[in-house]
Amino acid sequence: MMESAKENIATEDQKPLVQEIIQLSDDFGEFAHVSSFLCHALANALAEHEWLDQDIIAGGRLCSNWLQKRTSQLRDEMRHVQERYIDESQNAADPTHSAQE
Repeated sequence: MMESAKENIATEDQKPLVQEIIQLSDDFGEFAHVSSFLCHALANALAEHEWLDQDIIAGGRLCSNWLQKRTSQLRDEMRHVQERYIDESQNAADPTHSAQE
């Protein structure tokens, strides 16, 4: 069903970098939505089963919170890389652009 990232890279023809960045961003967006759903589902399931060991509940909540926070940080980092790539590409195409700033 799902292919590993290495299999995808090995089987695809080399794309322009901008297309790879856009695809990576789209793929990460899909991952982030599924991850968020699972984190919320886990937190709700743990809240429903107070009979579970309190360490398991606390650990599950910590992992869920960490995953959501890290996903948000990675989304911001990817956005930064994408913006930087666009800016550097524009500067390379228009040498006067950086001189005007």
